[in-house]
Amino acid sequence: MEEEPDFECAAADWLRQWREIDYSWQGLAAHPCPGWFVDAGGRLRRDAGGDDVRPATLQDYWRDEEDHLLSHGGVSWTAAHAPLDAACDTDYARAALNRLRQRLSGISDAHPIDLTGCISIDQSWLDRSAIRASWALLQLKRLAPDLRLVSCLVQGANSLGVECADDDSPIELEDSLVAPDIDIRGASIGSLSLLGSVCAGSVSLHDVAMTGPLLLDDADVHGQFVARDCRFTHLVSLDAMRCRDALRLLSCRFDGGLTGEEMLIGGDAEVAEGNYSGPVSLHRSRFEGEFVLRDAVCGTLDVSMTRTEGECRWSDCDISGSVSCFGARWVRGFTLERIRFARAIDFRETNAKTACTLDDVHFATPPLFGRLVIMRHPAGWAEHVVESQMDARAWREFLGPGAVRDLKRRARKGMKRDGLQ
Repeated sequence: MEEEPDFECAAADWLRQWREIDYSWQGLAAHPCPGWFVDAGGRLRRDAGGDDVRPATLQDYWRDEEDHLLSHGGVSWTAAHAPLDAACDTDYARAALNRLRQRLSGISDAHPIDLTGCISIDQSWLDRSAIRASWALLQLKRLAPDLRLVSCLVQGANSLGVECADDDSPIELEDSLVAPDIDIRGASIGSLSLLGSVCAGSVSLHDVAMTGPLLLDDADVHGQFVARDCRFTHLVSLDAMRCRDALRLLSCRFDGGLTGEEMLIGGDAEVAEGNYSGPVSLHRSRFEGEFVLRDAVCGTLDVSMTRTEGECRWSDCDISGSVSCFGARWVRGFTLERIRFARAIDFRETNAKTACTLDDVHFATPPLFGRLVIMRHPAGWAEHVVESQMDARAWREFLGPGAVRDLKRRARKGMKRDGLQ
C-alpha cells in the first residue's frame, strides 16, 4: 500500500484548518448553534415560537462566558475555545477552565451539549453522554451512545470503548481524527458512523447488535478493522475505506447487506462463518494480502474488477444468488473448495497469474468463462480449470456436446492473441 501521512501530520493539518475557521469570540458570532434560539431579551431557548425569536449562534450559546474571556495574540477567546498554547498559561486561564468545568458538569438538559470548536474539554467534566460537536478537540475516555462529533480531533489514553451498553442511540464520529483504538464490546447501539474519519489505531466490534447502519465510507483506519460475533440489521457500508492492516469479518450476521466497493486493504481480508442474507458487493476493491471467504452463507456476491495480491481462496460456502468475478485479478491464484453455486457465476475477463483450482464445486447453472486467462499451465490450463474434480463426460452433459473442446479452442485462441502462447 502506498505510504500515507501519519496521524501526527494529519492532526497538525487539522489544527491548521481549525484556526482558519475562526472560533475566537468574534468568530463564534458567525457560527450557528443548531437546536437553540434567542429571544428579544437575549435568553437561550429550545423552541422557536413567539415574537422576535431568532436562531442562536455559538456566541449566544456561550454568552455567559463573555465576562471571563481570555486574551491571546490580541484576540479574545472563551476558555473552551482558546488555542492549546494559551488555555492554561496563566492563573486567570486556569480559573476560567475551572469555572467552565463546573458549568459543564452541572448541565442537566437532555439535549446534547454543543462543543463545536472546543479544544480544551475533558470528558471527565461531563456527567452525561449526549455530546454534539464539530471541529472540536476532545479528550474522551469512552464513547457513549448519542454522541455526535463532526470534524473533531478525538484523543484518549489507550482506547475509546463502549462495553455492555444497552442503548439504541447512535454514535457518530464523522470527518474526525481519532487518536486511540475504538473498541465496542457487548453493546446494543443504534448506529456507528465513521464517515471520512482517520483512525490512528484499530476499530474493533465484538458481540455488538446494531439496529441502524454501520458507515465507514472514506474512512482511513491505520490498524485493523475487526467485527466478531456481531449482528447488523441494516446496511454495512465500507465503500472507499482504507485499512492499513487486516480486514476481518468473523461469525457475523448481515441482514441489510454489505457494500465495500473500492476499498484498499493493506493486509489480509478474512470473511468467515458469516450469514449474508443481503447482497454483498466488493466491486473494484484491492487486497494487498490474501482474500479468504470461508464457511459463509451468501446471497448475491459481486467481486468484479477486484485485485488480490495474495491468494484468493473460497471454501465451504453456500451461495444462493448470482456471483460476478468479472474482470477480477488474482496475482497468486484462485481456489474454490467445497462451494455450491445456486445461480450463475461470471468468470469473464478474469486473470490469474498462477493456477486456478476447483475442488468439489457444484454449479447449478453453467458458469461463464469468456476470456478467462491463467498465466500458468500454458499447455493444459483449460483441462486444469474446466475438468479438475469433474470428468469430461460430466462436463459435456453439463455444458452440451462439444462445449469443452470449443472452450479449450477459444481459450487457446485468446491466449495466442494476448501473447501468452
